[in-house]
Amino acid sequence: MRIQNLNYKREYYKKIIEKRIEAQEAILALIYELRIQVKLDSGVMCNRICADDYEFFNNFVVSLAMSVRSPFWLSDKLNGTMLKFNIFLLNEIESIVNKLEPQEQKEALEQLGTAHLEKLREFRTQIENQLKSDFANMSNVKSFIRSKREDEPQLYWLKK
Repeated sequence: MRIQNLNYKREYYKKIIEKRIEAQEAILALIYELRIQVKLDSGVMCNRICADDYEFFNNFVVSLAMSVRSPFWLSDKLNGTMLKFNIFLLNEIESIVNKLEPQEQKEALEQLGTAHLEKLREFRTQIENQLKSDFANMSNVKSFIRSKREDEPQLYWLKK
């Protein structure tokens, strides 16, 4: 009976770790996109998510939102950073570009990507560092479950 109980616990932890790895791999794919810098025709650097067309940027934002749709599998700190990053993109870039005509969107994206290049790097670095920390503590399932917040999630205001 004791052996069965230990095996059940081991399988349970294994499934939790698998779910956490899947969630973190989705974020890792986004990090790879954020690492790419593009030199624009004007000679300035811009993050790739803003150097392409609006559809590419929008797909990135949707992927980001999908990666945090199930915050249980992420550490609270990583989920919070991802959520803040998503809100930043929506408020500081998407809300501006979305209002423009399609032919103006690419240029506006490039300008905003250049203006926010350092902020995008900061978010990428924060997310990468937290991912490294989370990977290092992946096998400590008990402390991960205990650390999940029980309070209400924070509210964030989006610009209209």
